[in-house]
Amino acid sequence: MKRISIDYYFIGLLGVVAGVVYYKLPQLNVPYFWDEAWVYAPAVQEMYKNGLGLLPSSLPPELSRGHPLLFHFLGALWLKIFGADFTSVHSYPLFISVLLLFAVYNFGKSLFAPVVGFSAALLLAVQPVFLSQSAMLLPEVMMALWAVLAIHAYLKDRKILFIAFATLMLFTKESGLVLLAAIGCWILFENLYLNKKKFYDKDMILQCLLLTVPLAFVSIFFIIQYFQHGWFFYPEHVGMLTINWKDFHEKLLNIYGFVLQGQGRYLLYISFFFSASLFWKLLSDSEKILIPLIYLTTTYILFNLWGSDDRITIFITLLLFAKLFQLIFIKIYYEDKEKGTSLSLMGLFVFIYFIFCQLNFLSLRYLLLLFPIVFVIIYGLLFIILENQKWIFTLIAIVCTANCFRQITKYDMAGDFNMSYLDAIKTQQEAIQHCETTNLHEQKIFTSFILNNALSQKSAGYLSGSNEFSEITDTLTSDVEYCLFTNIDLQDISDSLLNVSDLRKIKSFQNNDIWVDIYTFHGFRNDSLGKGKNAALIKRKTLKP
Repeated sequence: MKRISIDYYFIGLLGVVAGVVYYKLPQLNVPYFWDEAWVYAPAVQEMYKNGLGLLPSSLPPELSRGHPLLFHFLGALWLKIFGADFTSVHSYPLFISVLLLFAVYNFGKSLFAPVVGFSAALLLAVQPVFLSQSAMLLPEVMMALWAVLAIHAYLKDRKILFIAFATLMLFTKESGLVLLAAIGCWILFENLYLNKKKFYDKDMILQCLLLTVPLAFVSIFFIIQYFQHGWFFYPEHVGMLTINWKDFHEKLLNIYGFVLQGQGRYLLYISFFFSASLFWKLLSDSEKILIPLIYLTTTYILFNLWGSDDRITIFITLLLFAKLFQLIFIKIYYEDKEKGTSLSLMGLFVFIYFIFCQLNFLSLRYLLLLFPIVFVIIYGLLFIILENQKWIFTLIAIVCTANCFRQITKYDMAGDFNMSYLDAIKTQQEAIQHCETTNLHEQKIFTSFILNNALSQKSAGYLSGSNEFSEITDTLTSDVEYCLFTNIDLQDISDSLLNVSDLRKIKSFQNNDIWVDIYTFHGFRNDSLGKGKNAALIKRKTLKP
């Protein structure tokens, strides 16, 4: 009789999934937060009430924001089956998150080994950016799922599955085009540069044609959108695209810092460079020194030497990244073509998505798409490097996971990319409940974007009664009676405006580092010295921008 094989890593993964679900269950019955409350929840609810559809006309543009509608369609279908309360709605992204953990495990296992898949899934499961969005009605977890499945299918040469998953990704959000761009760049680079093929090589042309199939499918949606609304992409989003060196520099620092250092992830990258410098047999002694040196040099240049208009410095930085790509991925490609192709393609996708995020409007939650790919890359590399030191691989996986785990409830910025959103929701609930009990429904209230949505939309879930607040404004005028400030999005409030305003605090609410203050407004005063007394008071315990 054959001995039954037990996949202990898969059993461990089931435990991880159970832990994530157990942790998130008490957090499902909460109001919507930020973009959830503003556009995604209203959009899904609109489709749930008025009929499901995938065509642009299925939602008004101010709710769809010009995005393809697969996420909304499946969300509305979920509500049809399981109900429309908060617990049901937030169970929808949680279900997708569970699928993502399984997909990451299978991805790492198939390309490298079960321990790689399990380590990557475990590290993803303790990321605050994942845990926060795992139960939020936002499309980023779904985008990450389709990306992992599409890359996996492509690398395993499963053409039909690749077309299916790439199409699903494009119908979730148009940023999925970055994946097709990355694969196209890799096809050209591998065939023309590495394998020295002709530009008209038949196999290369067929590989490129494969990418046009999902592109053709999603093009139908945007063509229909043009005829229905008069534009291919939402004009407001197009207006946010910037090719500006100052903005590029600022966004690059934010992305680089968040992905490589934020939420405890820095240990993962330090572990890789440490292991490569000591144990990687493919590298010469000089290359073992060169790899961590390039990492430290580029980090120093980005944060200390590069000015907002310094084209030469960014060019040097890109050359250093190209050298790092050659030293790591191309070296593996010549040793093991399958693993080298996998790592190179994933690395190229991460790099191009970096660039895309810098040119586009940046929300840190968009970067969730990178982490499943990045974790498989790093753990895959460590598995190759430490083939004879498996105990070091295990130690690194444990330490990196523990370091991220202890960051779960810590944050220095408020947003939908960490667990601060729970404190933000609770604080807003308390402040709005006070406004309701003191009957401010018809008073003119000045506040910023996030509280505006919470006060003016019953569907957001913050109002206990049937009455909405009808006089909410984002412009401070002389007829305003109350002001609500919060450090969640305090950047919307002008310091110069506050300096000349007569404000008197009447109530303050705070949970951990999130606060909401309520002031009465008594008009403008002459403050030519601009001492900033009120601004300083309001900005107490302000989180990092």
